[in-house]
Amino acid sequence: MSQSFPASRRESQFEAALAGSLGAAIFAFATAAGAQVRIAVPGTPVPVTLQVFSAVLSGVVLGSRLGAASQALCLLCGAAGLPFFAGGGFGIAHLAGPTGGYILAFPMASAAAGLACGRPFRVRLAACALSLALIYLAGAGWLALELRLCPARALALGILPFFTVDLLKVAAAAAVGGLSSGCR
Repeated sequence: MSQSFPASRRESQFEAALAGSLGAAIFAFATAAGAQVRIAVPGTPVPVTLQVFSAVLSGVVLGSRLGAASQALCLLCGAAGLPFFAGGGFGIAHLAGPTGGYILAFPMASAAAGLACGRPFRVRLAACALSLALIYLAGAGWLALELRLCPARALALGILPFFTVDLLKVAAAAAVGGLSSGCR
């Protein structure tokens, strides 16, 4: 037996789904745009970008499900050949390169940040810090495997040069996320 809803409820469900899809698409493109803000760091193949900020903010604003979907969409677009990765990079080969672990962690990190959507600042900040830890774990681990580095060298090349600026990014995401009207 199918359940039928009054037209107004169906319309509001459609509007919510449309708003969520639009939000996910906007954050996918925001993460791609953040990838184009690329600052090379001497001695490491990992650049400073605004991707971490966008990936974490997507979860805080959209919630876990849509935040993760936005980052998965960004990954799919980049893998399919759109220049969605740092410096206009694209394709599976880019994901298989030294920075692939960071990028592949974005959906999971966004989902973790989304657990704090609509919560007080200190909770959002803790969730955003957890998101950063997930990105670092996947990114530095992948970097170590790709370049055959010991864990200490992967830490030195893949985390330490970025730690302070990334903490500022996640704090900003936690603060800005508090301005959103709520999760979807």
